[in-house]
Amino acid sequence: MQENDSQSSLTLSQQAYVLTASLRHIVYGLTIFLIITIGYFILGTLVKEPVMALVSAVIIISPFLVFVLIKSRRFYTELRTWNEQYIDTSYTVIFSTTIPKGNTNGERVIYLASFIFPQLRADYIDYYYVFNFAKRFWNRRFKRSWKEIINSSLNVKVEKGYNIDVALETLEGFFIVKDFGDGIVTIQDLKQLIMIISGRFRKNYQKINIFRLIVVAKEYDQLFLNRDSLEKIIDTELKAKFKIDLIVQEEVGYSVLWVG
Repeated sequence: MQENDSQSSLTLSQQAYVLTASLRHIVYGLTIFLIITIGYFILGTLVKEPVMALVSAVIIISPFLVFVLIKSRRFYTELRTWNEQYIDTSYTVIFSTTIPKGNTNGERVIYLASFIFPQLRADYIDYYYVFNFAKRFWNRRFKRSWKEIINSSLNVKVEKGYNIDVALETLEGFFIVKDFGDGIVTIQDLKQLIMIISGRFRKNYQKINIFRLIVVAKEYDQLFLNRDSLEKIIDTELKAKFKIDLIVQEEVGYSVLWVG
């Protein structure tokens, strides 16, 4: 499998994906900074005119906070819709038209998914938002080649007698691929998979630390082939706290059954 270091620069869509995510964190950081600055100002003036300082601060801050709240809520809603449309469109195009590279389904899915999710690229750290400078320094100080990182994430044992094909740690959680091979995937198979990886991949043993799960199979239970029943399965039966994508392995290449 070729290293992602040799790939071309991010596409326009990927750049937009990264920049909008970065903007969200920057706005959040600036808001916190503003609150801290104003708080410091208030503390500095409370001794002389505590009531007047408090009233003045409320008068000054309130319009700004209300404006930011209203605008950001609308912006994040539009951003979420754009991300969903970007992923849906990209999945169909990439998995249906791109020739995958790799010796296993795990390697091939990573290769294809890296054209959709910039988080799976070796150079993603260079585009990542500024508040992760510590991770950036750490990764560069103790950097392994992307090929070594990929190889160490393949065929990972998560439980006795249960392996997953990929468990690649990204800056936003683990990217997991499970290939069920020739077996027919059932609801129970997915419930078992979700239960196992939810317990295994956690941040500080508390919050689930999974960026995305991609399931690959040649055949799924008949209930998965109906859009309405599939949506019900995903929403009401599986209830995973992370995104799940269902991919069908065809005679040549893959097709997309569901994008979370």
